Amino acid sequence: PEEFPMTSRTGKPLRPHRHAAPYLVPGAPPGTLTPIAGSAKPVISILTINRDVTRPPETANDLNHLPHVDPDGHDMLWIRVTGFGDISPIKTVGETYGIPSLALEDAMSPGWRAEMTDEGDWLFFVLPVPPADFITEKSEHLSLFFRRNLVITFEESPTLLIDRFWQQLIGHKPDEKITHQAGYYAYRVIDTIIDRFFPLLDTEYNTLADLEDALDTDDNPGKKELRQLHRTKRDILYLKRVLFPYKELGTALRQRSQIEKSVELKPYLKDLVEHIVQAEEFVNSCHEIADSLSDIYQNIMSNKMNDIIRILTIISTILMPLTFIAGLYGMNFNVSDSPWNMPELHHPYGYPITLLLMLAIALGMIWFFKKKDWL
Repeated sequence: PEEFPMTSRTGKPLRPHRHAAPYLVPGAPPGTLTPIAGSAKPVISILTINRDVTRPPETANDLNHLPHVDPDGHDMLWIRVTGFGDISPIKTVGETYGIPSLALEDAMSPGWRAEMTDEGDWLFFVLPVPPADFITEKSEHLSLFFRRNLVITFEESPTLLIDRFWQQLIGHKPDEKITHQAGYYAYRVIDTIIDRFFPLLDTEYNTLADLEDALDTDDNPGKKELRQLHRTKRDILYLKRVLFPYKELGTALRQRSQIEKSVELKPYLKDLVEHIVQAEEFVNSCHEIADSLSDIYQNIMSNKMNDIIRILTIISTILMPLTFIAGLYGMNFNVSDSPWNMPELHHPYGYPITLLLMLAIALGMIWFFKKKDWL
């Protein structure tokens, strides 16, 4: 996997699926485009999809002659913009294809929430992408615009999702039954993102199952299990936060006029909503299990602490009369000054009698505690 910054704006280390999202300077005018520090210079790749075959992508070197798109034609273009280090090429793409500046601003400042904006002939998506693996990969963001026969994606750095998607398209013939190819590919991108949640949730579910077994078989779970539970719960909360807006997005997508006219897309979008609901139910289930295990762990720790306090209390209670007797005979009043000053000190068996008395008191208290089921 590619290298990426592992520190936040405060300098603290970040987990692989967490990184500081770019943001605008407060007070900047609407539609302001700001290059992202450390990001590469934009590279614009063009994938042409026609009736017969999808040709390998080409890099657009001359931005003044970007290809024209015929909404009523048979060829479809997928334009991919990667890198936010320079705003001039991004502005050129926006002006060429009529993308509003506010939409371009959102594309360069992606948030954690999936959203969709209707721009007339356009549909604009901000799509947070969970990592394929929490340990080895980072989360990604991409923004997607589409209208008839045209798809444009904006990525701060090349995403693995689009890389693999293009590899699947190159050299293959598009489905002739789909007339709205751009809408179909937009659906497939979103569906691929949703599919990423399931293996992650499977991993978290298996981790929770292992922790549940450990708590069932071990009456004394340690800090290792607690740390693992906290990490798992944090990852589940991240997935839950990213996934939930997709349900609203999927429902809204089915109701857009661009899709209403494409009857062949409706079954796919219905399937997309079903996948989102399944993922939502899965993440809710994992979250409930994590909360339950957290409560179980806290109860075990609380019971363990109560046992320790009970044992210490019993020991202290047993030692109290023994300490009193030992303190009483440690006062050392002079017997010769008064016959009332501890005459038993002169008894020949005073010491063993006192020890036996203390032992009898201790045994009697232990018997009493056992009878009351306190010990």
